[in-house]
Formats: sequence, C-alpha cells, structure tokens
Amino acid sequence: MKPKKCQTERERNLDRWRHLKHLYGITKNEYKELLLRQAYQCAICFRPLDLTSKAHVDHDHKTRKVRGLLCSSCNLGLGHLRDNKLILRSAIRYLEKHV
Repeated sequence: MKPKKCQTERERNLDRWRHLKHLYGITKNEYKELLLRQAYQCAICFRPLDLTSKAHVDHDHKTRKVRGLLCSSCNLGLGHLRDNKLILRSAIRYLEKHV
C-alpha cells in the first residue's frame, strides 16, 4: 500500500473553500464579506476572527440558511443547546439567578 501524499497548504485551503461551498453554498468571497460585515468578530461574543481562525459558519439546521460566523465556543454552545430559544432563555435566567 502506498503512503498517503501530504497535502500542501494551498491544497488544504482549496479543500476548505470547496467544503464551505458544498455544505453552506457560500464562496470564499461571501465568507470574507461576512467577516467584514461582522467587523472580524464572532457574531455572539465579539471575539476576534480572521481567515486563519477558521470561524464556524453558523446556519439554521432546517433551512441550511447561513446566519453568520461564530467562534468555536459560541458555535458549540448553540449546538449543545440545540439552537432552542426556550433553552437559551432558561440558561440566561439561570445565570442571572446564580451570578
């Protein structure tokens, strides 16, 4: 069996943009426009983002519509709370009560 050929940085970047286009229907330029509109910050916590931070493309899981770019923590938080507004509001009330 032949050893697997290592990807170059350029090949990895091409794969990344193809992946975003396939999953979310957005191009590299559209991704850059989102970053610019969000002032290079996470749409929730405002942590700095850039092209190399590989911001997560947040999307509605039912419609697949892109909502914005998030840092890893915020993306995971929404996912773990199942994008459920009732659970998110309950989490806020919980924090307000205990912080």
